[in-house]
Amino acid sequence: MTAQNDLENPNVKAFLALIKKHESRGGDYSIIYGGGHFTDFSAHPNKRVPFMNPKTKKMDYSTAAGAYQINWATWLEINAVMSLPDFGKQSQDLAAIILLRKIGALPLIIAGDLNGALQKASGRWASLPYSTSMQNKTSTMQAQADYLGAGGRMA
Repeated sequence: MTAQNDLENPNVKAFLALIKKHESRGGDYSIIYGGGHFTDFSAHPNKRVPFMNPKTKKMDYSTAAGAYQINWATWLEINAVMSLPDFGKQSQDLAAIILLRKIGALPLIIAGDLNGALQKASGRWASLPYSTSMQNKTSTMQAQADYLGAGGRMA
């Protein structure tokens, strides 16, 4: 299967909707970490936004942007696997699928193992239930409700 084909799977669509809901306020493809927005989708915006890191209690910065809050370093990592033409909606969706495959969550999502997929994906996305980033994570009950509400099926 290709990342493009995976976009058609109802469980994958539902899991992407879950991530977008909690990472970017419902799927805002133009949001920058901290609440700003960008308008040029020709490339990742790579804008450094300072923030107080709740884990280290020190000032840090983030370049996270888009519906899945992909940072600049991760964007470069993704493009080493699959060269994406821009930072538009389709490219962001494909990038998320590439990340889900890389961390081993994609087969779990396709199989309907929501809890297993959340455990793997929470290391990548701070808003998911098992994240240790200390940054506004959602509950497992809410994640399940969002996933099912978006058309996902559980095994």
